[in-house]
Amino acid sequence: DRIKRFSIPFPGLQLRDSILVVDGHDVAVLYYMQGEHLGPFGPMEASGNRIEVLAGELFKFDQQGLMSELVTVTRLDHVALQIKGHRHVHAHQTVTLAEPTRLNPSIAANLRATAKGLHDKLISGDFSDVAENVLVNVDGAHESGVATLRMHFNDLLTAFGDLGVEHETVLVDGDRVAIGYQLNGVHTDTWQQPSGDILAPANKRVQVRVIDFL
Repeated sequence: DRIKRFSIPFPGLQLRDSILVVDGHDVAVLYYMQGEHLGPFGPMEASGNRIEVLAGELFKFDQQGLMSELVTVTRLDHVALQIKGHRHVHAHQTVTLAEPTRLNPSIAANLRATAKGLHDKLISGDFSDVAENVLVNVDGAHESGVATLRMHFNDLLTAFGDLGVEHETVLVDGDRVAIGYQLNGVHTDTWQQPSGDILAPANKRVQVRVIDFL
C-alpha cells in the first residue's frame, strides 16, 4: 500500500538506486524517486511538474532471506515543494549505482567504530576528520567542501541547542557506511525550511529519524 499510493499521482515512477550497503543480513539503500505529477496527490491536483526526491531505506532479512524489518526516510516535503513549483526539476539527473571499494583489512576492521566516532564528532561540531574537498549531497543538491558540510550541521546545532543523537544502525560495506539514527533537540532558534520559510523558535522538543550514507 505504501508503494501503491504513488502509482496514481506519479504513473511510471522510477526508483533509481545510488548507493547500496550490504552488511550481513542488513541492507541500506539510497535512491532517487523520479517521475511526473500526473494525478492527484493528497489535496494537490495534477501539475505536470517533474519530481525528484531522495529516499533512504534500511532492510533486515531473516535466515530464509525474507525481509523482516524496514525503515524508510523519504523527503515528501520536497515532493510538495516541487508540485507547487517552489522547487523546479528541469530534467531528471542520471543516477548510477556506486560500487563500494574494498579497503585494506586493517582499516576495514575498525571502520564501523571509526565511522560512528566521526559521526559523533560532526554532530558535536568537530570537522577535523573531514577531507577539505569532501563531496556533499544534501537532499539531492550536490556540493563540495568541508565549509559546506559545516554550514549544514551548524544550522542544526544553532536551531537545536541541545541536539543529541542516538545511533540505531551502523552498516559497513567496503568503503561505504550507512548510519541510521534519531536526532532529538529543543527548537530554540530560527530554522530555515527547504521552502525558504523561516520558522520562529517553538521551544518544543523535536525528534526525527535520519539515514546518512558516508
